[in-house]
Amino acid sequence: MIPTQRQVDLMDPRDRAQLPKKIRLTTSERRAKNEFETERAIHKEFSKYLCLRNRIFQFVHADPSRRSTIRKGWPDFTVLAKILTFPGVRPVACLIEFKVPGGRLSADQVSCFAELELAGIPVFVCTSVADAITQLIEYFGIPREALA
Repeated sequence: MIPTQRQVDLMDPRDRAQLPKKIRLTTSERRAKNEFETERAIHKEFSKYLCLRNRIFQFVHADPSRRSTIRKGWPDFTVLAKILTFPGVRPVACLIEFKVPGGRLSADQVSCFAELELAGIPVFVCTSVADAITQLIEYFGIPREALA
């Protein structure tokens, strides 16, 4: 007999470990896994976008699938751009954090983002790649034609 999701949710973790892998996760564990996989796909797509435009952008990305070696709460992407200004080029940085719709910032993220904002470094919380691209274009003042 295959237990219902409600039964799995109520089971002791040791008992759940004996179930087949595809049915042993609780509802909250399943939701967390789906959120992680969705965010990871968004990260991959945004990284590809930035790599294709490496004449304009450089970036640092904290891989969510590995244990982080940077400060807890730091945003997912640190994006650097070279903006043409008179009389030359000046680097500008902004930070991007991706959350799935309905996702929440951790206490560490709230604290870190507040410190960064006080230092004058903007942090954009985005729910999609399109949202992040819009934030980059607006913040850096880059014409859309330059990114095509």
